[in-house]
Amino acid sequence: MGLIDLGLTGIHASQAALDTTGHNITNANTPGYTRQRVEQSANTPRLEGSNIIGQGVKVDEISRIYNQFINDQILRDTSNFNEYDTHLDSIQQVDKLLSQPETSILTELSDMFDAFQTLADDPSSSSIRSTVLNDIEDVVIRFNQLAARLDEQQLITVDQIENSITEVNTLVSTIADLNKQILEFEGGGTAAANDLLDQRDQAVRELSEFMSVSVVEESSGAINVFLSGGQNLVVGSIPYALEVTDNEFDRTQKSISVNVNGTLQEVESQISGGILSGLLDFQNETLGKSLNELGRVAIAIADQMNDQHRLGIDLSGQIGGLIFADVNDADAASNRFLTSANNALPNDRVGNVTILDSSEMTADNYVLDFTGPGNNNYQIRRESDDSIVVQGVLPNGVPASIEFEGISVNLESGTFQIGDEFLIRPTRLAGSEIDREITRGDELALASPVRTGSNIGNVGTAQIDEGTILDLYEQYPNDTTLLSTFATSGQLSPPVIIKFTSETTYDILDNSDPANPVSLVPPIEDQVYIPGINNPIFPDDPGLTIIETTGANIGQVVAGTTNGYGSENLTFTFTDPDTGAVTVRPTVTLPANASARDIVNVLNQQDGVEATARTTMFLSNFVDDGAGAPLEIDINGETLVISSPDLVDADTVAREINANANLGLQNIRAYSDGTQVRIESYIGVDLTATVNGSAGDSIDVTDSSSNTLTVTGPGNSATIGGSVDVQMADGLQMNSDNAGGVFAAFPVAQSAFMGYQVNIDGIPGEDDYFTVDFNTDSVSDNRNGINLIDLQRAKTVATDGKGLTFDEAYAGLASEIGADTQSLSINKDAAESVMKLSVSLRESISGVNLDEEAANLIKYELQYNASAQVIQVAQDIFDALLATFR
Repeated sequence: MGLIDLGLTGIHASQAALDTTGHNITNANTPGYTRQRVEQSANTPRLEGSNIIGQGVKVDEISRIYNQFINDQILRDTSNFNEYDTHLDSIQQVDKLLSQPETSILTELSDMFDAFQTLADDPSSSSIRSTVLNDIEDVVIRFNQLAARLDEQQLITVDQIENSITEVNTLVSTIADLNKQILEFEGGGTAAANDLLDQRDQAVRELSEFMSVSVVEESSGAINVFLSGGQNLVVGSIPYALEVTDNEFDRTQKSISVNVNGTLQEVESQISGGILSGLLDFQNETLGKSLNELGRVAIAIADQMNDQHRLGIDLSGQIGGLIFADVNDADAASNRFLTSANNALPNDRVGNVTILDSSEMTADNYVLDFTGPGNNNYQIRRESDDSIVVQGVLPNGVPASIEFEGISVNLESGTFQIGDEFLIRPTRLAGSEIDREITRGDELALASPVRTGSNIGNVGTAQIDEGTILDLYEQYPNDTTLLSTFATSGQLSPPVIIKFTSETTYDILDNSDPANPVSLVPPIEDQVYIPGINNPIFPDDPGLTIIETTGANIGQVVAGTTNGYGSENLTFTFTDPDTGAVTVRPTVTLPANASARDIVNVLNQQDGVEATARTTMFLSNFVDDGAGAPLEIDINGETLVISSPDLVDADTVAREINANANLGLQNIRAYSDGTQVRIESYIGVDLTATVNGSAGDSIDVTDSSSNTLTVTGPGNSATIGGSVDVQMADGLQMNSDNAGGVFAAFPVAQSAFMGYQVNIDGIPGEDDYFTVDFNTDSVSDNRNGINLIDLQRAKTVATDGKGLTFDEAYAGLASEIGADTQSLSINKDAAESVMKLSVSLRESISGVNLDEEAANLIKYELQYNASAQVIQVAQDIFDALLATFR
């Protein structure tokens, strides 16, 4: 190779370098452009004699100054930043919505309770009642507005998801097309398609703005792009389009699927990072949490205020109705139960979700799965963490109910089968569903239905409180059937009298006829009172029932010293009210002639059983024949000392009985009306009366059923056994194997729940009594109004194992969204800094430095000129040679 050829190689190399430098300079601001460089090397030298002569320079390739590790880092950092940035941009709208005073619910709640407080100070004011109604309406409007704004955010988010998917699909198609072009260039043996590679890398970077992707390069030079979960997006020149699909449970929420040969496969769970992940996180977490928590507060307010309001009476004396719309309205209950679109046919499953106790509810969603092996096997999972809340088997198929965490999932009808899934959303729509039900101010039930009174002749220091309403409905709160106690408008059925039979015992009697109080049905008698403390008087368990002794000989007067009761075996069965599990307890045996006291001692050993007993005997017609020994009467073996036969009368006998210390230890007391002595044992010992003296002496012994036996002397006796009342907790049932014994074979258990409670404290006197009646003329009564106001401070919204007030629950939501916003802001700033560092590092390696390129221009120009000078020298030499031959 001659000098000219050497110069030409230099010209070609420097020309390539100048072209590449110019290409770099002109693309300095092109997104994704990678700086290029001419790679050159010396041509193979030639051997000439013993010398190796150089052959100039050659251009090997034009390379990209590219670092794959840094590029991969940029993809990750870009995805992280865009996820935080997108989520932050959306959540800031919710944060402002929930926290700003002009949109927060807290102001309206405060105004409503302040209005109730003002009304409680003047319950009869019609103008204040109208103000309360307006403030209730304002609370409803604010809840509805907040829910509507959150729903708008959902629609905006769906639009953003759809637009993002459109751009993703464009980028995926672009990458696949660039793969094809690159293969065509490089597969044809030509040099590397640097600019096409830059375009492809840029498309991948732009794709990483929407989601995290992984890239694998094939030996052919094409790349395959995958979602973080492994789903194909690009394989060679084949793109896989994403589609926005309806959530399987809720069409207002969107999922993302990939189209594989015409079949849609859900891939939302494989999407992480980027704009799409930020939007999905906002939709599924922020919006879901906000709507659920807002709905839970709305349900708690509506449910608890409705419950309390229904325990009062309005200005016309009618039981209070609903303030807010029923939280278990049929439509609301149905909307909480969503069926998966993937469930097998037939599409006939019907279910709903009702609120049992709003104070026990969470803000979670749940998934009901029918897991097999049978169609009735189910489990309920918490959607947020996939933990199992409850599982079991529907014992009799449907209809069936599953109760947990304050709600009841009610499966009404349909062919529920293995593989079925249902989404349970107890609170999601409540913010938009809350509504005002009450329409007139005079319907506000601020008064309590009961009032109490004390007999002005009471001798003790005991006092009764105003009374508290526990429940007015048979299956409160969802049943509107009033308890029999309040079933008659404007009346208490029956009014009652609480009569103390001693300082430590009392009876509750039907006071419908104040001149003749009688036992309640079922009876509540022989109740224990503890002087000096506050004593609740009535049973307060709605499930409490009472069984009475019903045997033929119960309380009957019989000759002799035994009561004539038969033996029997009792069986107690407990059905757990929560789980339905049935437990049969060991048999309880009552021996023949057992006293009521002995029976009570046996029964009270049973869990959930509280038995009481009483024995009553009447003595009259005291006859002393005057011959031989004087009339002598023994009561339970204790001889009554009567100094003179002419003093044998009712008053004297009663006085002697009450003066006998041993009889007092048996809780035996006597009462005289001047003709007849009533003897009571308040602990249920048998009462035996024996007549001693001469054959002509006698007394009449009468039982509570007016059966009379004349007992004559000497040494004859009559005995009366006691009756037993058995109070049983909710879920207990008692059966007997002897219908002729103390109890019936299947004794009727009657509810003892009155629906209200009164408390008495102090020390009562014997025969002191107190009354409970309907609260007529209650215009100025504000007791139920005070209870409504107290709900503002009551911690009745369960969160993280503790109770919160309505205000605290809502403020907790706003605070949590605020904390999430702050956290996202911090993470976004950090991710942005990291991304900028990665981009800066790439630019330092792959970016175009115009100063450096300007220097290169000069260098390569000089190289070009020098190479041209080599050619010129060669030309001069050649010309000189030619001149020598002229």
